[in-house]
Formats: sequence, structure tokens, C-alpha cells
Amino acid sequence: MKEEDLQRYFDEKITSFERINHVGNNILYKVALPSGNKLLKKYSKFHAQNWPRGEREFKSLKYLWEMGFREIPKPFGFYPKDNIGIYSFEDGRILKQEEVGEREILALSDFIVKLHSLDARGFPIASTAVLCPDDYAKDLEIRIKNLEEQSNHEKVNAENKRFLYKDIAPFVKKLVVDFRKKYSKEELSKELPLDQQRLNLGDFGIHNVLISENKYVFLDFEYFGREDPVKELLGFLHHDKHLKISNDLKKKFVENYLRKTNAPASLEERMYAADPMKGATFLLVYLNVLKSKYLEQLRGQGADIESVVQERIAKAKYKLENISFF
Repeated sequence: MKEEDLQRYFDEKITSFERINHVGNNILYKVALPSGNKLLKKYSKFHAQNWPRGEREFKSLKYLWEMGFREIPKPFGFYPKDNIGIYSFEDGRILKQEEVGEREILALSDFIVKLHSLDARGFPIASTAVLCPDDYAKDLEIRIKNLEEQSNHEKVNAENKRFLYKDIAPFVKKLVVDFRKKYSKEELSKELPLDQQRLNLGDFGIHNVLISENKYVFLDFEYFGREDPVKELLGFLHHDKHLKISNDLKKKFVENYLRKTNAPASLEERMYAADPMKGATFLLVYLNVLKSKYLEQLRGQGADIESVVQERIAKAKYKLENISFF
């Protein structure tokens, strides 16, 4: 974007601006104004399942800011037609997994504790929200069906096809069957009561936290919304960005949460039951690399496709052997 294009979103005269290099589909600009720096975020046109990522993030941050949260970017304006949001510019850096210690883990856990202290009633549901046990099963069924349909092409070698169709697909389908056997039909489809649902980010982890000295700023509220708090906990434990964080630290994350929220036994029961299901979600995410459209996207980015595929297959094989955290 040119300066004149950016200027229309600010009342003050822009003194300078720069595009921020980052991993992701959105385009970010650091904009310098006489009153200070702001962030202009142009959201990607691609919305999975037509999900309004920009609108949801802005409204979520606005709500949390009104509720007294200050460890988040301050929202200033959103322009739906252009899919652009204006926020405070936050300094800091994202820690490498190897740098994460107990202090950071507890800070992240405390933020979720604080977030889950809010009453979620009246707030819209999250993207791909889990509201009842069967939502975990349905999500895996959709993912494996899409993988099977979109990975059967000549660009996938015989070994990787065999891994998907002979090893992964039967394993995931059996996992779904075994999970459903734990519940009656009524229990499977029964939604968690509204007073037990909580507000989740959907992609929560160290990769979305800026740290500067003792200050933590939490980012990425594009998929924010109401659902079962268990999904957020399991997402943290299984997240691809946390592979190098020790299991002991991950356990501290959960233990701190359970203690400070005085979580009921039913929450822990749901967490243990859904544990391998969430693990399987990440397993299938790794294998998205076998889809023809995904390969085309990588090619368009100039990526070394063979090395990316090998890396994801290796991660999938590791996850298959470590499908559960508990």
C-alpha cells in the first residue's frame, strides 16, 4: 500500500510507515503518527468457511478492552469494506520454544484463567466451536474425508499415499468410533450449558504472545468466541508450536488453570476423553500438505515442496505415536 492509501484510515498526518515481515496471510503495517505508532492490519481475503476474521478480532478486542483487559492491543477502528483494522502498535518479541520456562507458562495460564472468568453468555460462538462431545468426532470425520478426497493425485508418492490411506485413515476412523462409545447418543449431542462455556482464542500459544521485559501482550483473536474451555486447554497441549516445550511445563499450565478456576471434575473428565481427538486434529493438519491445492499454494510461494512434505510427514508419524498427552 502507498502512503496515500494508508492515510485515509488516520486523522493525523502519517510521518512514516513500514510493512512488517511476518508469517501469515494478513498484511501488517507499522504506521508512525505524531501521537505514537499504530498497527494497520489488512486481513486476508481468504476466510475458511466464510469466517469474518477481521470483524471478529476487532469486536473481540473491543469487548475485552471494555472489560478492563490491557494485555491486548487496543482497537481503534475497523473498516469492513476494506477488511482493515487499526490497533495500537505493541513492542516486544515472540519467544522461541526453547526459551519458555515456568514464568512464561504460568503467565499464559493466568491469562486463560482471567479470560475464562468472564461470562460467555451472549457472546457469539467460536470458529469451529466445540459445544458438545460429538463436535470433536464430526470435525475429525470432515478432515479425514477431505484428506482422502483431495490427496489421491499423482503428485503424492506411493509411500505417502500408503501412509495416509492404510495407516492414518483407519486409525482416525477407529478413534472416532471408540470416542463415541464413551457416551450415550443423548450425551454425545448434549450441548455444554451456557454457564459452563467460556471464551476461547482458538489458536492460543507462545507464538501469539509478544514479550517485553515482564510485559505480555496477547495476539490473534480472529477465531475468538464461546465454546467448551477444554478445547483451549487441549489445543495448548498439542499445538505444533509447542513441540519443544517440556511436558512438565505443559502440565503446569493445566494444573495452574485447574487450581485457580476451581474446575469441576466434569471438565477434567471431558479433557481426558477428548485428549486423543485433539491430538488427531493436529495429526491431520500436518497431512494437509498432501492436498493438491495446498501443494499449489506452496509452489506459488516458491517453497521447497519436497522438504516441506518430508517435514510434515515426519511430524505426522511422531504425532501418531504420541496421539494423547495424558
